Amino acid sequence: MEDQGSEHTPRARRFAVQLPVWFRSASDPAWWHGSTENVSKTGILFHADSEAALALGASLEIGLVLQNDAVAPQVLCRGKIVRAEAGPPDSFPTLAAKVLRWHFVGGRRANPFPGWTEEN
Repeated sequence: MEDQGSEHTPRARRFAVQLPVWFRSASDPAWWHGSTENVSKTGILFHADSEAALALGASLEIGLVLQNDAVAPQVLCRGKIVRAEAGPPDSFPTLAAKVLRWHFVGGRRANPFPGWTEEN
């Protein structure tokens, strides 16, 4: 008899890349800023640059610019917060998001993501 509990799905390969990231709650028009620590096809680990209040399980949008040049590809992701870690005092949280959907949105524009401004 086969043991059904012994099956293991391997984790997606993670790539340690530091990219600027914009994120927001799915219900919030304002974008927050941060930087990635690692990215995989199923998730993103990133550090917020401010006190972003996102609860576990919160739906969010994440925007990434994949390289730093005039026509860099942009990616918009939809996902859920699966882990939030408080950093040391005087630092901001580290967030892990499960990516549910990726969408390429083309080369860089003046404002990388709808509703995003330099002030965000």
